[in-house]
Amino acid sequence: MKNIFLIIAVLGLFMQLSAQEIKVSSTCSFSTYNAFSSNFGYVVGYDFFNNSKSRSGVSFTQTFNNTNYSGSYFYDAYGETYYYKIEPENQRLGLYFDYGYNLSNSVNHSIFIGFKLGLNFLYFDGIIHERKYKESEYTTYNSNGRWENNKFGAGVIFEYNKKITDKISIYASVEPEAVFYRRLYASSDMNPPMIGFINFNLGIKFNTKH
Repeated sequence: MKNIFLIIAVLGLFMQLSAQEIKVSSTCSFSTYNAFSSNFGYVVGYDFFNNSKSRSGVSFTQTFNNTNYSGSYFYDAYGETYYYKIEPENQRLGLYFDYGYNLSNSVNHSIFIGFKLGLNFLYFDGIIHERKYKESEYTTYNSNGRWENNKFGAGVIFEYNKKITDKISIYASVEPEAVFYRRLYASSDMNPPMIGFINFNLGIKFNTKH
């Protein structure tokens, strides 16, 4: 985890010297993976313009998932099927680079389409209720929180910006993405090889150009 904060600090220092826009937004996302089915959090980032039509940026996001979920699995060692219910306290941290191209020629609004690439850090914790197939009562225990680090993510960006003043604009974006969670050849792993997310952001940008 120390590496995450070091990367954030370095990016923050660099972008403070070169950023042309600071952005802050709320975010919610939905996932194909039960452990991160419904997520809510925030995004902070910096954008800088390469020319009149394109921009690059970096961002940090943190989301939380507390939506209960359930399922089952077969434990080969015991030859038993187990059912479980989980009350999660999961988190997702993401560090991303993005690029966008402006499709609009208006000075009052912009429509960006682009891509994003980055690393994800997934935290799993919560309360687990578990029982065997032929039993009716659940055994309850706390999971030991764990991190799954450096999971590569890639996605596309559809973003609309509306200029309010010379220094302030509001924006909304939709960002479908995939996070590559485990190696494809790890067939014994019950976790999916890829997790799909669709993110919805609504926020504000501050122009730092003089």
